[in-house]
Amino acid sequence: MKRRTKLAVYMAALAIAATVTVGADTKTAHAEEDINIIRIGTDADTSEGLETVAKHPSSGTTAVVPASGIEMDEETVGAFQAGYYNLTTSGGSWDGTYYTLNGTTVTNAFFCDGTYTYYLQADGTPMKDRLTYHPDGEHIIYFDEDGHEVFDDFAHISETISGEETNDICYFNTYGYMYVDVLTWDPSGQEIIYITPYGVVQVEGWFQYSGTLKWADGTPATEYWNNYGGCAGGYVIRDAWGFDWEDRLTYLQGNGVCKYPEMTADGVASMIAASIGPGTDLERVSYAAGIVAFICQNDTYTTEGSYYNKPEGVFIQRQYSCAGSTRALGLVLNYMGYSWTHINENQWTHQWCELTMDGQKGYADGMGGFAGYGDYPY
Repeated sequence: MKRRTKLAVYMAALAIAATVTVGADTKTAHAEEDINIIRIGTDADTSEGLETVAKHPSSGTTAVVPASGIEMDEETVGAFQAGYYNLTTSGGSWDGTYYTLNGTTVTNAFFCDGTYTYYLQADGTPMKDRLTYHPDGEHIIYFDEDGHEVFDDFAHISETISGEETNDICYFNTYGYMYVDVLTWDPSGQEIIYITPYGVVQVEGWFQYSGTLKWADGTPATEYWNNYGGCAGGYVIRDAWGFDWEDRLTYLQGNGVCKYPEMTADGVASMIAASIGPGTDLERVSYAAGIVAFICQNDTYTTEGSYYNKPEGVFIQRQYSCAGSTRALGLVLNYMGYSWTHINENQWTHQWCELTMDGQKGYADGMGGFAGYGDYPY
């Protein structure tokens, strides 16, 4: 018999701005504050037919390739017998602490008061704020601070099965089983949630997907196996460029799997161009400028050496200047199919790209990270 509670939905404290005003009210890439990425958001995937779960709270913490979480035994415990009673069908009395049937206090059994499900321990009181194994000896279930078994909901876990302190978020499905090593979509079908092999919702940071990861419906998520990804605000980062925990440039694809470019100027530029989805010319060029500027912000400004004024400086040598950022953006524009002119080339003043977008004269600034129609405004 399925035991259910009322669904209580945690709402994520997450608001990511996806647009800013540039030129004629156009989109641009948006830098994330908690993890070193820049979102472009032009190629988001959705999914149909996969089990979805409620939104969850974000802890606001940042972790780098975490390797711990809810501690679980490597082997499951032995299955055991546990009775099940329902106040409506079994009768008896319930005072909120003890369930009495035929004059006897019921112990070591599951009990439903018509709304919530409890586990009545050896002394007859409900188990509270505790992870434990299901009687099948395989799945993990949780009873909250009121003693209610959690179904179809997230729960904040403060103590492991072994009794050690922790501070994690876990999800328990329709049967009360804790999700372990699972990917699932949020109710909107727009965001992916990753639950680690430790049963913990990955909230922030970079990580490696396991080699046994599956979707919530049991389908193996083979395209993720042993690849890298990142989370921000409790959701898998997708359609974004970033620098990972080893400071390597990477593109987090539409499925949330990191893809690393060939580390040549052309390799990086061509992948940036390929990552930008459909839109107006101004939108697409703005995204390109934003990505190049984001990379520059992680480089060192210089006007010395052999690479400061070249795309290789920005993309490979981690150094930039007005000239270098302009040529780096120009190389991306080449791969996107745009013709452009280098304004103030070889002069000791600010430089940018001039090009035609949507049939209009316009500009794009690889160091400032913006584009617009008309004459350059600064």
